[in-house]
Amino acid sequence: MSSTPAVSAGYSLIQDFGVAGAFYDNFNFQNTGRTSGFANYVDRATAEASHLINSSASNGTLLTVDSTNVFSPNSTGRPSIRLESKNLYGWGLYIFDVAHVPSGCGVWPAMWFKKADSNDTIIAEIDVMETINLRQKSEHNLFSGKGCYASPDRQQLGTAMGTDCDATKPRVQGTVYGCENEGDPNAGGIGPAFNANGGGVYAMNLDARALNLYFFPRSSVPADIAAGTPNPGSWTVEPTINFPFDCCSPDYFDKMTMVINTNFCGSWIALGTDQATCPMMTADPAACSAYVGANPSSLGEAYWQFNSIKYYKPTVPPAFAPNTTATCPSDAIVTSSLNESLPVSASAPLGSAPTGASVAAKSQAMGGARLASKALLTASLVGICGWALSVL
Repeated sequence: MSSTPAVSAGYSLIQDFGVAGAFYDNFNFQNTGRTSGFANYVDRATAEASHLINSSASNGTLLTVDSTNVFSPNSTGRPSIRLESKNLYGWGLYIFDVAHVPSGCGVWPAMWFKKADSNDTIIAEIDVMETINLRQKSEHNLFSGKGCYASPDRQQLGTAMGTDCDATKPRVQGTVYGCENEGDPNAGGIGPAFNANGGGVYAMNLDARALNLYFFPRSSVPADIAAGTPNPGSWTVEPTINFPFDCCSPDYFDKMTMVINTNFCGSWIALGTDQATCPMMTADPAACSAYVGANPSSLGEAYWQFNSIKYYKPTVPPAFAPNTTATCPSDAIVTSSLNESLPVSASAPLGSAPTGASVAAKSQAMGGARLASKALLTASLVGICGWALSVL
């Protein structure tokens, strides 16, 4: 943590995650063994002994996978890394300078935030970067509990696939789930093209008014980011994801754990939809495990490389101000009661999911009765947030 925060165009640097050893100190290594995919997440000592992480800062921060040994499909899986932050995070400006993202047939990388209860049941999720196999487009999804919807009044570069973020509803295969968004496959935001171009920068600006996610290719990183003085107000590009809190409470997205992991196989890859680039990835999950287990040489590109992660907060946080002319579903929760002082230790109590008033109809709202009915929503959400989470 920075002892004397640096101030930048209305933003103060709260935390620089550092490089290599200092970077790893910000996270817990999840020693969970084999997942429902084929990754065997190992602890820090094992990662160091197996050279899955680096001790020198000369190459930034590396998170690699075992690309040497052969593993049976019925084994404990291929060693990999899953980091979960020691602190909890919420509103602020996050700058992720990523030089390389894992890529390859059978590979499932993700960098995301989760808010979960003591049973690790997901209350909310934000996917910053996520893809599978050799895909060139990133998934940027938001999940929550009841009463959170995407605003109809938003402008973004990504393709919005869903508007109801509620992940307590059963998932129906082949249908949109939660507030799914897809990045432009031609933007070079992930996959082989991202790596060939030297990576790039993702910037996530989260406050009481909106969540905005930006992607900047390496050749187009704004000068203020490069100088360590980011100012979103000066950026001239539209965000990849624009999510105003017009029909959703921002309270869902506080006290979140940052997660970085590389999984193999799993239910998404098992859909078998990438036959053109990865013909061995069929709808049979065992086929993926067999391929990933037997072909370590195919995983030479399956690594993360970070130049930096920095966390800023605005010196004057924007107030919650939903657009009263936006047409929201009647059960949308559009209140906020947070007064954040994050980051805090991950051992801090999470509190509850948002409670508040639901919108009955915008015609009533514009007549002065915007908050027409009460709806209590607790944090004991049933189900998990998205089919992806069950296999990460």
